[in-house]
Amino acid sequence: MSEREKNYLENPSDDKELNLEFYFMLEGAKMLLWVLSIIDVEFADFNTFCDVSMLIDGLKHENLKSFARKCQIRSKNKILDMVDYTYRLNWANVEIKLDGYERIVNESILYFSRLALEWVVQDGKSMDDIVIHT
Repeated sequence: MSEREKNYLENPSDDKELNLEFYFMLEGAKMLLWVLSIIDVEFADFNTFCDVSMLIDGLKHENLKSFARKCQIRSKNKILDMVDYTYRLNWANVEIKLDGYERIVNESILYFSRLALEWVVQDGKSMDDIVIHT
């Protein structure tokens, strides 16, 4: 957990933009649980907000050891396929928007999902240091 996240949890805020940003961070948590094979995420599911109860169910365990036993990191190929898919979807979203059409997927859901995936494949970086290029 980053200092920023810790500070947010320890000091609740009425700032709507900040609260919305942290709400969307649940999308990253969902993607991390996908990487660990705790939940399944459909490739096309970037318009549906994260089901918080699904996250809670995925995290319910007696202890950290029982959670770790349930985790199975997906193959590098599957993870990289999802990274590639979200990258391309992001570009398609940008191009369509530039052409004056509505987006394909929710930009915030896609951004935080992609941020989590980029963190997984960029060894040693803090999630706060990941840059999403489009």
